[in-house]
This record gives sequence, C-alpha cells and structure tokens, in this order.
Amino acid sequence: FFFFKQKTAYEISACLVGSEMCIRDRYMGNNFFEKEITLIMSFTLSQTLTDALNRQANIEYQAGMQYLALSYWFDRQNFPGTAAFFRAEAEEEFQHMRIVTDFINVRDQKVNLNVAARLGEIKEITEPQQAFQIYYDLEQENYNAYSNLSKQALEENDHNTHNFLAYFLTLQTDAVNEAEVWLGKANAYSKLPGLFYHLDAELKKEKNGNIETWKEAFHGSA
Repeated sequence: FFFFKQKTAYEISACLVGSEMCIRDRYMGNNFFEKEITLIMSFTLSQTLTDALNRQANIEYQAGMQYLALSYWFDRQNFPGTAAFFRAEAEEEFQHMRIVTDFINVRDQKVNLNVAARLGEIKEITEPQQAFQIYYDLEQENYNAYSNLSKQALEENDHNTHNFLAYFLTLQTDAVNEAEVWLGKANAYSKLPGLFYHLDAELKKEKNGNIETWKEAFHGSA
C-alpha cells in the first residue's frame, strides 16, 4: 500500500483483495481538483460499514465547517496567516469527505450527507488559543474515529476497506502531532498581548506554497 501526501494534494495507489483501485486528486492550476477514480470491486460494503463510513464523511464535513468558521474569525481579527491556516485545514477536511463518499459510492452503497446536522453546532471563540484547542480536539477525535472504523472493517473481514482506512490513519497520526505542536505554541504566544502576531506570521509561512487563498483558488494568482 503506497501513498504520497502533501497538504492539499495526494495520490493513492493500492492493490486490494478482489479489486483494483487508483484514486488520484491533484490541484490543477486555477481549477479545483481533477479526480480520476478507477475501481473494480468484487462485493459491496456491509450496511454497518456503510453507516459508519457515512458518519465519518459527515464528521470530516463538520470539521471543515468548524475550521472555516475559525478562518473567518481570524480574518476579522486581522490575523491573515492564521486565517489562511484554518482555511487550508477546512479544504483538507472537505477533500477527505469526498474521498470517503466516493469510496462508499463505488462500493455500490448509498452516500448519506444528512448526518452532519446531528453532529453538533459550530463552536464560537473569543480568544486565539481557543481555536487551537478545538483544532487539536477535532484531530484527535478524527483519529479515534478512523481507528475504530479500521477495527470494525477487520472484524467484518473487509480487507479492502481496512487497507483504504490505513491511509487516513497515517494522515491523522501526523495531524494530531501537528495540532499538538500548534496548540502549545498558541498557548505560549497568547500569554502576552501582541505576541500572537508572531505566530500568525509563522502560520502564514507554514501554509505558503501548500494552498492558495480563496481568492487565488477562484480567480487565479495575480
């Protein structure tokens, strides 16, 4: 099982039991994503795994909406680097949602996007460090969810789905570690007024080259 991952571009090639699978997502200039999916499956998903994967896709969507709300908050506070950081995180979550729902669909089951409304409201913040606590908590929750999904797939002897989920477990391990680092920095930089601007500059540099701003994504770089 091979994977290559950048923050907003990924390519998966996997040889799975009873199937051939290739999923490619890549950023193409001023377009969003060109997706090629070729999948030949020998059997469909069980209903229990379908329900669990649908819930996971909706968790990804909900996380994306939360990060988008945080991005807008930081933009209003004149922290452009942090706003771009959470915008990029939101786009990642939406990408992950699409991969999971595509997997459900090509495994000949129904995609259900009505779960998100029952997952809880978007959290509001009043201080910068609160955003990074939310960020860490969501990434940890996502890791736990994928871990449980992976165990469920093994219990059902669905090795195709188990291999598919291994990709996300690797991503989430890195995501939790990254979130923990940024949370520690946010707490440190928030202790004195004015210090958070230094973290904002660092975050702007972190996302530079990995994802365009919303204006660049829609209208092209100047």
